[in-house]
Amino acid sequence: KGAVTIQHQSASVRITPLERTLVDLLARLDLAPPPLELWEAFAFSRPDPRKLVAHARALGSKAVAARLGFFLERLPNVPESALKALLRLRPTSPVYFERSRREDRPRYLRRWNLVVPLLLEQTASRTDFRRQKPSIPTLSYWGPRLG
Repeated sequence: KGAVTIQHQSASVRITPLERTLVDLLARLDLAPPPLELWEAFAFSRPDPRKLVAHARALGSKAVAARLGFFLERLPNVPESALKALLRLRPTSPVYFERSRREDRPRYLRRWNLVVPLLLEQTASRTDFRRQKPSIPTLSYWGPRLG
């Protein structure tokens, strides 16, 4: 779904639904928070997997499908049908989670044909979903984004 208009203080503000915002951030990593913080946004905001997959499908990006699949398979209670839908959309050759930031020891995830930073893969795999608050400090090791 598209943006909706809400009233905030005395102004009308257009906002997008949570799921659309999260998938759009996967499509525009240059506008997104660092990957570890983006992971926590997925992990602790409890988005609807069906809506995430629907928007990823609408965007038609294989890289977005792989990034979303990587995140969703690490979340609890994601229907297998959502993962299968993303597997059909994944890239045919390897893509980097974030092409502009390649590291020395990345992790290749064959299922998604995705190369991710080792720290992101380890953090996503070890997240304790019983916690209510994110555990990663807002200033991450990725450093500030310039430009």
